[in-house]
Amino acid sequence: MKRILIVGGGFAGLSAARRLGRLRGRVEVVLFDPRPASEFLPLLPDVAGGRIGGERLRYSLQAAARRFGFRFVQAEVSKIDLANRRVGGGFDEEAGDGLLIACGSHTDFYGNRELAARALTLDCVADGERIAAAVRDGGWQTFLVCGGGYTGIEIATHLKNRLRHAQDRRQVVLVEREERVLKGLPESLRRYAEDNLQRCGIEVRCGRTVEELAEEAVVLDNGERLPKTLLIWSAGVRTPQLLDGLPGERVGQSRLPVDQNLRFAPGCFAAGDAAGFQWQGRPLRMGIQFSLKQGARAADNLWRELNHREGRAFRPFDPGYIVPMANNRSCGRVLGVRMRGRPATLLHYFMCVYRTWGLRNRLGAIRDLLLPGRSEP
Repeated sequence: MKRILIVGGGFAGLSAARRLGRLRGRVEVVLFDPRPASEFLPLLPDVAGGRIGGERLRYSLQAAARRFGFRFVQAEVSKIDLANRRVGGGFDEEAGDGLLIACGSHTDFYGNRELAARALTLDCVADGERIAAAVRDGGWQTFLVCGGGYTGIEIATHLKNRLRHAQDRRQVVLVEREERVLKGLPESLRRYAEDNLQRCGIEVRCGRTVEELAEEAVVLDNGERLPKTLLIWSAGVRTPQLLDGLPGERVGQSRLPVDQNLRFAPGCFAAGDAAGFQWQGRPLRMGIQFSLKQGARAADNLWRELNHREGRAFRPFDPGYIVPMANNRSCGRVLGVRMRGRPATLLHYFMCVYRTWGLRNRLGAIRDLLLPGRSEP
């Protein structure tokens, strides 16, 4: 029987394990993740904003193991031997015939240890719950979100929406290093998002960044000092340091360069955020739809390689994107069609519920979305 090791139980890793479950009896699959559950990250801003309960976004990996027929090891992989397809960490080393790396990505502090130690992030459900608790605490005067991309804008609007419903006049400030938010998006969508941030009452500081973290205060690079400010950092992501020790070069965000079959070494494949797949001359952007499809295709190709069969190229289909904003004035482009307002918001939540693992989680998420405020403790 062949043995395949999967590092990471997020979208790509779980998709790969599910795919290989079809081969039950012919392959042994072992999945490693330090968390007990796979977490649905796209709805984390809703957890921070108190709209959805964190328990809706956790899907037990042990339950997934029973359902899809793999063995789950709750442990952090800290070393990988590509040549021998071995992984190790705080557990006895395990070896396989094939290896699939799907360890995702996390917040990038660009080497700033002070920021890493003091800023809040939104990498997991617990992070969203910490932000929600900080808002309830009432001790902060300002909530500063650093990063004007999709996630930063979504977090800022959820926080402001929550404060507005509570008739809480505390400030939400969005800081972006570039001169405009949402770099790379069409001008019309950027203007729409900027106008909506203003409509929400969110103060936007473009061309600025955080210079210093003083005691309970944040100082921007123009000298502006914001007292009693909670910093939430969403200014970029990268793959885990686990991949830094692997041989070879990296592509954007420290991702592993893979070929058309998602292979980066003999018997070794990568999927999801960990895979630096080149498409139309540049690395394919990180996204759920790509992670799910890559996980399944990498699993197929790894099995095919182990059986001396030619792999099948991964050809991404990009349905588009939506920038969700909590006041229902979301925007994006889906299947080539520009979307704005409530329809964009409804489509975002429909796709999130559709892609959530587990019927109980789906029903719980729907309940929370239809009954705002019920998710609060």
